Amino acid sequence: MQERQEAMLESYATMLKETKNKHVDSAPELMVKVMDMIKWSKDDVLSNNFYSQPHLFQPPIEAISALGCISSPHF
Repeated sequence: MQERQEAMLESYATMLKETKNKHVDSAPELMVKVMDMIKWSKDDVLSNNFYSQPHLFQPPIEAISALGCISSPHF
């Protein structure tokens, strides 16, 4: 698991560096990653009612922490 996380971090760092180089088109690779995320989470959806009622929607602390990380401006 650690190797996969390191590979993802390295891939993200490479994509950030390449965004500064206007001659590199990372859109196709990014779209593949977005589609992978959509496919991965397609079954992880409940009705809107579930998410709007705090007593039903109680994500684990790890999920809240992860959301905090990805909401930072540096991500």
